[in-house]
Amino acid sequence: QTIYFLSITCFSVGLLSSWPRALAVVGGRQAFRTISQSAARRLYGMGLVFGALAVGTYLYMTWAAGGLMAVYSHAKGGAYSTSGYIGDGALFSFPAVLAIAVSCRASGARVQFRDVALSLLFMSPHLIQGTLGTRRGPIFVAVVTLFFAWIIAGHRRPSWRTVMIGIGVAGLCVFLVWSQRQYVYIGSEGSIELDRIWDVVAPETVTRGDTYVMGGASMLSVEKSKHYYWGYRYFVMLFIRPIPHQLWPTKYEDMGATWIYGYGMRDDQLDSDRLNGVGFSTPGGAAMPSIADGYLEFSWGALPLFFFIGWTYAKIWGLHRSRGGEWTIVFSVMLALSIYLASQSVTAWAYRLLLVSLPTMWIWRHWIEPPCHARAGRNCLEQRRRSYPRTRSVPDSANL
Repeated sequence: QTIYFLSITCFSVGLLSSWPRALAVVGGRQAFRTISQSAARRLYGMGLVFGALAVGTYLYMTWAAGGLMAVYSHAKGGAYSTSGYIGDGALFSFPAVLAIAVSCRASGARVQFRDVALSLLFMSPHLIQGTLGTRRGPIFVAVVTLFFAWIIAGHRRPSWRTVMIGIGVAGLCVFLVWSQRQYVYIGSEGSIELDRIWDVVAPETVTRGDTYVMGGASMLSVEKSKHYYWGYRYFVMLFIRPIPHQLWPTKYEDMGATWIYGYGMRDDQLDSDRLNGVGFSTPGGAAMPSIADGYLEFSWGALPLFFFIGWTYAKIWGLHRSRGGEWTIVFSVMLALSIYLASQSVTAWAYRLLLVSLPTMWIWRHWIEPPCHARAGRNCLEQRRRSYPRTRSVPDSANL
């Protein structure tokens, strides 16, 4: 309980670390800079490419697994791929939908039916996985991303009531699919019963696979065994995993990380420590929250880790407020992926964030709005000067 309380406190302090400076930069106003019509078209095109990539990889995985009926004919169904890049390709749904929204907002265009239809199509892999596959993460991220896209493209700041309703709907979707997990799939003879939601919110019994039990058992076990990982798992997930298997076929064996082949990153050493530490092992596929995961990795170093995560949210929020553009897409993705900090590991959040953010930022810098020295025309600097909002607290040279 002490680790949980102090980690959340450090996270909150990190969140509050830079917001006064961010507000000072924009004078309390949101910065959605205007971009040229050609840049807006390129941004829309990026959304189409990302969306086609997401839907295409999802269709390929579903087809390779035997089709929609075979994939979702059992509880917690879903299509998986032996290739990590193909398996993660559906994540590009998020920047695709947000790119369409930012393009409409930045160019001043009104949202058309085509934009709505494309957004729903591009988000369909996660909507299907969240409903038929009854997955909490995909349904939350999908609903929240669509909600943020609607806000961004709406050309006006939403009220607190609207925001709370949107987040409430996303939370309700999570509890709904979570509570019906064993009953909703193609061919199921069960029915949806809303009473099951309360069983999830306030269960009468707690199982070994419960998220809190999983986290607590892991923390107590590693405290007894002293088998901390000291960044090893994070290094493997964030730096070794992205290396294509064709370039390094034995990368996991060479790194001693064969546990990554198991479902839910099952580690035999950790299972043995749990059995010796608390007297029971947790079932495969059960996940611990990010605070427990951080404690397994760094012991009390989890506290500065969560301060850094909070600071990162605050920093990206400041860039979103002061510059907009690609930072609005990155910040919206960060907010949508925040559910993984509550329900899974730190790397489950960080890996997804890096996978979709780095290509988005690279394409923005090199294609959507490339540096002035790479652009044709003598008026590049003047156009870029007019693109950024003028404020009383920051001179034009700093904005430029």
